Amino acid sequence: MKKNLLAILFLFSVTAFYGQERIDENKIYQNIKDFSEFQIFMNSNYTNIQNWYFVQSGKTPQKEETRKNVYDEYPTIKKKILSSIDPFFKDQAIIIFKKSDSLISISTKVITVLDSFSSYEDPLSSMQLYDPVIDTMPKLNISLKKEIDELLLLLNKAYFTQITDREYKSKIIRITLIFASLLILLVFIFLISTIRSKKKIQKQKYEVEKQKHLIEEKNREITDSISYALRIQTAILPPQKIVKQYLENSFILYKPKDIVAGDFYWMETVDDLILFAACDCTGHGVPGAMVSVVCHNALNRAVREFRITQPSAILDKTTEIVIENFAKSEEDIKDGMDISLCAYNPKTQTLQWSGANNPLWLIKNNELIEIKADKQPIGMNENGKPFTNHQFSLNKNDSIFLFTDGFADQFGGETGGKKLTRKRFKQLLLSIQDKPMHNQGIILDNFIIDYRKEVEQIDDILVMGVRV
Repeated sequence: MKKNLLAILFLFSVTAFYGQERIDENKIYQNIKDFSEFQIFMNSNYTNIQNWYFVQSGKTPQKEETRKNVYDEYPTIKKKILSSIDPFFKDQAIIIFKKSDSLISISTKVITVLDSFSSYEDPLSSMQLYDPVIDTMPKLNISLKKEIDELLLLLNKAYFTQITDREYKSKIIRITLIFASLLILLVFIFLISTIRSKKKIQKQKYEVEKQKHLIEEKNREITDSISYALRIQTAILPPQKIVKQYLENSFILYKPKDIVAGDFYWMETVDDLILFAACDCTGHGVPGAMVSVVCHNALNRAVREFRITQPSAILDKTTEIVIENFAKSEEDIKDGMDISLCAYNPKTQTLQWSGANNPLWLIKNNELIEIKADKQPIGMNENGKPFTNHQFSLNKNDSIFLFTDGFADQFGGETGGKKLTRKRFKQLLLSIQDKPMHNQGIILDNFIIDYRKEVEQIDDILVMGVRV
């Protein structure tokens, strides 16, 4: 141990004496620190941009901070690191910044396109960013992390190799280069310096770990909030056993795009009537789920509080309640809901129906009849008018189908770029009418999974089928 300490202490004087070149370990250490902080910076930017796209919360301090990071902080950090990086590692650094430039470019697009985006008023703006944010950005972020981790490993190896080299070189230097008295002093100074250096490194490591835990905690809080929203939304959906109790020969295909959804199905019973509906609220994910809670509550009030059972009148009252709720906000909220609503009396085999944008499909004797909906949503509408009520007499084995637009709008096929369309959806339903209703739901589920293949699901999917 004593020999090692002496050798290390002699290294500085010996190196100067012989004029030998070596790697600047202080620069290497600074490079390690810079890239560790840069990794935290890029992870934070990734999380903020994902929130910007999904949460759609309008202008917030967090968004202003993100904007500053993208436009101001990132160029400064990049310039600083590239100017101070050891030449031996500059090629790896350039590769890293090419990938980080791509991530920042996507971030800039999100900030530019969704500058003050607070709702799904313009879904086309959100859709044009879908692939970059959902597909490209996570892959780039993982690749960037891998490149930085590999460079940090090389830097750390270089740093500790330099120390090892110093120890080796010091062993071959003659003790006579330094006076015995100076040696004792240098040993003392070295010990003090080593202790301080270790403390400094431990403190820096602590700070890095602290930042890492903060980022993980933020991500966990976001995930927990979405999971709690799922519990709330699940609670408002009628249980399958209740649906089967009143609509025994039926199926419900429900496939949210995200953890929570803007689509939901609804059912109530009043005397001999069974009320059921397929509902599609503005957006999907967390924003759509929030609107769905408002619209679900409005449907319940229309039936339970105001005792309305006629479908068109229910939609009129629901529209009134939704507008009244959103009117309390200081912002101009135009979110709402498309819906296909039935009131079925199994004793008389009569069906009343009314729809907002979404139609009703009846299949009688293997012929599909489409009843078109009123071209207006539930919610704010400048040219709003009372909804139309339709009534039908049904026969045994007639089938009723309610749905939102997610199934027919899904892209897929052999090339992945072909839209399913309602025409093909109709043909598919007609081709499986010889199957029991429960099996029809399974067939539709398997079909849409096979059809989209590797293509991402673009919207919530909801299809309800009932056979008389």
